[in-house]
Amino acid sequence: PFLRMIAENPEDDAPRLVFADWLDEHEQPERAEFIRLQIELARMDPLHEDYPAKTAQMRRLGIYTNKGKYPFFDYLPNKELKISFHRGFIDTIYGSG
Repeated sequence: PFLRMIAENPEDDAPRLVFADWLDEHEQPERAEFIRLQIELARMDPLHEDYPAKTAQMRRLGIYTNKGKYPFFDYLPNKELKISFHRGFIDTIYGSG
């Protein structure tokens, strides 16, 4: 239901934040924090003094860099594949080739 609400209301952050709360309750706090940080960063001016620290915090979560954490990302076809996230969810997947 959460993903359907998010898909049906792509500009509304409320369903994303509800899903983040659900993730916290189901032992996925890093993924929940990633969603919240991405939403916060999307609302923040990139020139804001906290922007670099928040970006670094988001990257340290390792959502798609820690093998075994989220199995989908363990099987990416090659290193040329790029994944773009928008407000906590995959926005695009693209590769060269």
